[in-house]
Amino acid sequence: APTCTARPQGLQPGRVNWRCTSRPTDCAIASMRRSAKRPRPAPVSKQEPPDSRNKSEPLELEVVLKEDTWSCPICMEIAKDPVQMPCRPQPHTFCAGCLAAHLSIKAASSAEEARRNYGRDAATQCTVGCPLCRQCPPAGFVPSPASDIPARKEILVRCECGAVETLLDIRKHTDKCATVLGTSQDVAAAAAKRLSRQPPAEPTPNRATFSCPFCPQTHLPRADLLQHVQALHHNQLGRPAVCPICASMPWGSSSYRSPNFVQHLFLRHRFDYDETTAFEESEEAVLERVIRASMTDR
Repeated sequence: APTCTARPQGLQPGRVNWRCTSRPTDCAIASMRRSAKRPRPAPVSKQEPPDSRNKSEPLELEVVLKEDTWSCPICMEIAKDPVQMPCRPQPHTFCAGCLAAHLSIKAASSAEEARRNYGRDAATQCTVGCPLCRQCPPAGFVPSPASDIPARKEILVRCECGAVETLLDIRKHTDKCATVLGTSQDVAAAAAKRLSRQPPAEPTPNRATFSCPFCPQTHLPRADLLQHVQALHHNQLGRPAVCPICASMPWGSSSYRSPNFVQHLFLRHRFDYDETTAFEESEEAVLERVIRASMTDR
């Protein structure tokens, strides 16, 4: 802190019994003069800090496998010969072989389904969509190379065996690498051995999708089953059938036939049971929990 020039000789500025008697302007001018005589420090140049990691440094294979941006959603591996679907707002990337297999299998199964459900209008229906988001591509669509192929050529990846390949070619290397294949086989063998020691789990009934009791249509969620019956089987009012939703519930039976399935479906199944029912709890536990909740809500 600047010292006052009007301080008497022999007194320290920290003494309580001393008081500056000069004018404030005299102290301020003296302080400014002493500050002007002090040498100014050299200006520090503002430079960007150097990059902590070299851009040409290879990435480890384990790190790359955890990145969803570079993997195929079908095989869950690094995309091999990546191609993309024109989805919006962002295209989805797949292996060329995985996407071709999906499109061929889906086209064969969906063509018969479209003819059965739509009849003469089957040609105008979208039967094959993106495996990830189910968006329908335009007519005459052909998978195009992925837009990030130039970036994949610049990224280097180090395999577990020590070999360094580009991200675009690392999948071709790992498919034949003895180190990676040996590690995968060891992990699979250890997992199989661990599972063999555990008791077999009881099969869980499928309560997510259902089959239509009037036609061979399968894999219909509850809402889609209602729309399917209303669109194609509305004239079956009064026909008895086994309700697939009730049959999958713990209290249901696959041998009970509803006298009027269409009426039963639209009266009893306008909501999903998994939103209001805890299937993993017993009836006694649910009853006890409800009673306790009713006593504490007030």
